[in-house]
Parts: sequence; structure tokens; C-alpha cells
Amino acid sequence: MVAPPPPREEIVGAPPTQGYVWLGGYWNWVGSRYEWVGGRWSAARPGYHWVAQHWVREGDGWRMKAGHWARS
Repeated sequence: MVAPPPPREEIVGAPPTQGYVWLGGYWNWVGSRYEWVGGRWSAARPGYHWVAQHWVREGDGWRMKAGHWARS
């Protein structure tokens, strides 16, 4: 598997309502290539922060770590 492309620049407008946070997009491996998954708004979780999904090098390949909410 080749390294993922650099993240795309996304235009982020105002949240749909107060208390929402932007969860940025990411490259997902589908079949034999990367596909962009666009970001989205999500209701904030008090006491938590969003840890974005990201790719890490493992040996001669790449592995995606899933995004998740973590305690602040």
C-alpha cells in the first residue's frame, strides 16, 4: 500500500447550530486506492475532544487509526 495523499483542503462554514464541532475529512483505503471522505459537523461531547483519524506507517505499509472521542 502506498502512502496516503496529503489531506484535501475543505471549506468549513459556520456550524449548523451552537455546540457543534467540525470533524475533518480523511483518506480511506477502498479496494486498491484511496478515496476522500468529506468532513462533517457533529454535536460536541462535553468533557471530550475529537481525535481525528490518521494514517501511521507500519513496516512497509500504512494503517489507519480510527477517529474517536477522548476524555479531555
